[in-house]
Amino acid sequence: MTCSAGAEWKQAYVALGGNLGDVLAAFRSVFRDFVAAEEIRAVRFSSAFKTVALTVDGYSEDVPAYWNAVCAMETRHSAKQLLSALQRLELAQGRVRQGRWEERTLDLDILSYDNEVVCDSDLSLPHPRLAERNFVLQPFAEIAPDYKIPQWNKSVGDLLAQQADKWAGIVEKRENWLTR
Repeated sequence: MTCSAGAEWKQAYVALGGNLGDVLAAFRSVFRDFVAAEEIRAVRFSSAFKTVALTVDGYSEDVPAYWNAVCAMETRHSAKQLLSALQRLELAQGRVRQGRWEERTLDLDILSYDNEVVCDSDLSLPHPRLAERNFVLQPFAEIAPDYKIPQWNKSVGDLLAQQADKWAGIVEKRENWLTR
């Protein structure tokens, strides 16, 4: 789906995650797709963080570990158009949606979109569990520590600083994952 040439550019932050297959290769593919898209510009990625899997019952080492990163972008997509574009990228990487908390090849979540607050059956902005997840806050704070999250009216850095253990669940950080 393309946007009209006159559409206004909006700031968006997207979380990337996955724990099946070559996740960092999937992240690199998403990066190439973002850079090539006419509706997206100023793409910037955090380091990749490997974390113990978070399940319904808490962190579990019995499930493959996840890789997580955050992307900052400007886009001419509306929030819902961006969500649709992200879901197409997930499908292209073999994502099968079976339910919440399942293992996945690629998960792309909009964390925040142009300071909008949205709560409907398709999309919640900002991401409702953003403030409680170190594996999202760590990479987000790396690229936008001063960005204020709507609803909480706190910066990403402040939300991370509120965590009892800022590194809980994180087992590895890879800075140069885009270049292998």
